[in-house]
Amino acid sequence: METNFVPDEPTIAQLVRAVKFLVADFDGRQTSRVTGTGGRLFEFFPTAITDNIPPTGGTLVALVKAIREAGAQILEILTIGEKEENHGRHHLLEETGVPLKTMLVTTLTPFEIGFRSRVVQVNLGDMPAALAEAVSGHFPAGFCRLGSG
Repeated sequence: METNFVPDEPTIAQLVRAVKFLVADFDGRQTSRVTGTGGRLFEFFPTAITDNIPPTGGTLVALVKAIREAGAQILEILTIGEKEENHGRHHLLEETGVPLKTMLVTTLTPFEIGFRSRVVQVNLGDMPAALAEAVSGHFPAGFCRLGSG
């Protein structure tokens, strides 16, 4: 697939909707309290972990375990992409019970010299079905899907 993608300029309505969504998500969110080293109290939001592309999930598993030991609750793990061939999503879920949400699914493809990543799926997140259908119509069948991986 050709990757010279340039997004359309967002409209004011789209930006306003995104800001409202962000505010609604954080406004009034409950915090958790833990006691740290030396008895110091910390207040924090339940945690979402972000990463770029976890190869095997091993680092994320260790991070989840460390954060839980500190007393935090992991809500979800978000990544830009996942390398399908390494099965990091399965390893992470099996070891921690936390599902992985991704924007892109990639795989390795032989190239003239070595290998290159190839995007095989785009997860559109949560959007109205009609909008998802309109977006998906610009790509090969099955390339785009609703949800977050």
